[in-house]
Amino acid sequence: MHQKKSMLLRIVFLLLLSIITFSLFAQPASFTPHGSGGGGYMYAPSISPHDPDLIYLNCDMAGVYYTENGGSAWTLKDNQQLTSMTKSKMQFTSDPAIMYTIQRSLNQNQPEDAVLRGEPMKSINGGLSWQEMNDPTATGAHRILADPGSTQRILINEYDRLFFSNNGGDSFSQVFFPNGDLVWLGGAFWDGQNIYVGTNHGLLVSHNNGSSFAIENIAGIPAGSGFFHLTGAKVNNTIRLFATVATASELYPWNEARNIKPYMTGVYRLTYGGNNQWSNIRNNIPSDDRILWIDNAAANFNTLWIAADNDADEPKVYKSTNGGNSWVNTFLIPDNQNLTTGWGGGLEGAFWYYNMGAAWGIDVDDNDPDHVIISDGYTHITTDGGNTWHQQYVTPATENAIGNPSLIDKFYQSSGLNVTTGHHIHFISDQEILASCTDIGNQYSNDGGQHWSFARNTFYSYGPVANNNWYMILKKPGFNTLYGAISGINDMYQDGRICDDCIEFAGGMILRSEDNGIHWDTLHDFGHPVIWLAISPANTQMMFASVVHHSLGGIYRTMDGGSSWVKLPDPPRTEGRPNNIHILNDGSLVVTYAARPVGGTGSDSDPLSESSGVFYSTDNGNSWSDRTAPAMRFFTRDIVIDPHDPAQDTWYATVWGRFSTFPGQNNQGNGGLYRSNDRGLTWTRIFEHERTQSCNIHPVNAGRIYVSVEFDGLYFSNNLNTPQPVFSRVTAYPFARPKRIFFNPFNSCEMWVTTMGGALWKGEETAFVPSISGDQQVCNNDILQYSIDVPPPGSTITWTVSGGEILSGQGTTTVLVEWNSGSVGQLSVTVE
Repeated sequence: MHQKKSMLLRIVFLLLLSIITFSLFAQPASFTPHGSGGGGYMYAPSISPHDPDLIYLNCDMAGVYYTENGGSAWTLKDNQQLTSMTKSKMQFTSDPAIMYTIQRSLNQNQPEDAVLRGEPMKSINGGLSWQEMNDPTATGAHRILADPGSTQRILINEYDRLFFSNNGGDSFSQVFFPNGDLVWLGGAFWDGQNIYVGTNHGLLVSHNNGSSFAIENIAGIPAGSGFFHLTGAKVNNTIRLFATVATASELYPWNEARNIKPYMTGVYRLTYGGNNQWSNIRNNIPSDDRILWIDNAAANFNTLWIAADNDADEPKVYKSTNGGNSWVNTFLIPDNQNLTTGWGGGLEGAFWYYNMGAAWGIDVDDNDPDHVIISDGYTHITTDGGNTWHQQYVTPATENAIGNPSLIDKFYQSSGLNVTTGHHIHFISDQEILASCTDIGNQYSNDGGQHWSFARNTFYSYGPVANNNWYMILKKPGFNTLYGAISGINDMYQDGRICDDCIEFAGGMILRSEDNGIHWDTLHDFGHPVIWLAISPANTQMMFASVVHHSLGGIYRTMDGGSSWVKLPDPPRTEGRPNNIHILNDGSLVVTYAARPVGGTGSDSDPLSESSGVFYSTDNGNSWSDRTAPAMRFFTRDIVIDPHDPAQDTWYATVWGRFSTFPGQNNQGNGGLYRSNDRGLTWTRIFEHERTQSCNIHPVNAGRIYVSVEFDGLYFSNNLNTPQPVFSRVTAYPFARPKRIFFNPFNSCEMWVTTMGGALWKGEETAFVPSISGDQQVCNNDILQYSIDVPPPGSTITWTVSGGEILSGQGTTTVLVEWNSGSVGQLSVTVE
């Protein structure tokens, strides 16, 4: 593979009119997903009744994915169009152009609304674009169901009521309000004027096209149970309904399947009408199996599918061809008997399916009862009635054939279902990359991120990966020694990972490799999560580690290369939540501490203690000064030292303001990017956004910064060194939850973004702000646009270029230039 070349570009100004300014409009043109695929939970799969190759599914970490070729390749829906809710399937209708779903709101800066509330969405062009619908709820929607035989009939539940529309969502009427009690919407069967709805209160039925609904108390369902999921079919004039039921008091509308699974109580069938009752059709399914979902094809009530697991969390997919009278498990994990696999499986593999648990979603093709998809941490599809199941998370070209081991040292390529979290990237060379991920461990690529292997993890003696939460890898200066920061829990400081109980029993350690990650041993086991490392450039025997625990956490230091460690004195106000550590050229330390709720609890209603911020030490951490602005005392995230400031006085810190679901927290309104030009003595907020996650400054272009925002994508500014930089969305970046930004040290034009649940994204960084003097670096054969302010009428504009070609715009105020690689380019403009 050829290494990319860069070039130097000299911008020459021949300014004959003082009003002329020179500016660049470009930003990164494209981002491509990278990673080994899989690793996170996937929900709500939905097969189009109009095209069996078109399938949607949701990830719990904001991504909506779809395939147009039956599952060989998957594409992320741009978060500026659609984000995921785990509870609501994509709703197809009788017209392939009309679709409905619920997305999570990304409007974080509205102080009165719940963060991530559900918003009903509609597409009128087959999912190409989406628009917000009229929302009948006051607090947000949880699920939406659409009549597959219509384009107009819709059901939506708020937490305490149900709404119905018969005009495609233009208007809604409230049809069920059970005295202020909760309303779980667990599926529906549509039959003309008759609508059958599964709720936590029982079977809710309308016989007049949705004008009114009433609970029909039909015997057979255990007392205290409600409908978790309801489906049905009509053959000739016979209607049969099928349902899985759960303890009704656990069917909170905002709850997810994984939280309800322990409360599932059975599977039932009803032939509707007359004096018929619900009958238990568990039959030959073992009594210790937990049945979660049931589904069937339209107009077929003989072939049924169930997603379940047992007490050991072994996943099972049962099939019945006689309406539930008997069942056969079709998901045969031992020896990958009928499974194609990627890096996980039932025979060998980096991770084993045996404790994967029941699928978090299932869908049966309405037109083909043998075509089924289940969504889990990997996702599988059968097209032959369960005789074989095919994994969906790696490409068919890199999968393991049925009955073969799931090889650990093989290189896999993602199918596009990149649904895991990345924290850090270490470049061994331009092509060799180590990615520190949670859930799936340490990923290794030898071809610039196209394919990934699990071979550079640590493993249990019996086979699978032993440490699956890596937070960073650090190289010892001047040596081939690498150190890995390891935690026993994932996603530190995200969501609920700030409470004491969330962290109390999680282990953690530092691993060491002397051969670029091929083999690892334990340098030191702290017994608590380790999430950051730093080595002194002046003394490589001195290392610092961020160890997380409410009483034992803090900054730890070794002076002998890791043989012995001592906990340093706590910076003022802190409560065991260290995050970043930076060592400045003069030996000073800069660290950040994240949030802890008051009292250590993790409820959304609890305020945060004033234990967060930025801290500075000039004596190797023996004492600390507090360099925190008041607004940063609750939830500071990352800090970056400006690489273009020789004195290292310029710091950038990111802050989460509102972190919780509901408004009213004491840190609300503080979020954003803060800058200090005096080592933290004073700070100015230069970018406002409530969940500003991290940032990085371009290694060559000092005026360019990228900022990651939780649930709102990537932002950038081209005029960082002005008093108030202007920030814009990076429109080409599609994932809602970026974490950190990295530049390839062997190719500064290559930008990588780690994410919370979207794996890795690589961008070709092509834009920069030219300056009057000095050289600027651009990438291989970049096409860039340059403009000048409009000169007086009658002026003659002449552009001159060497080392490139003017593609368009000669004689106008805007010119498009394609630069050649490996040379020095020069651009000048005259206005006469």
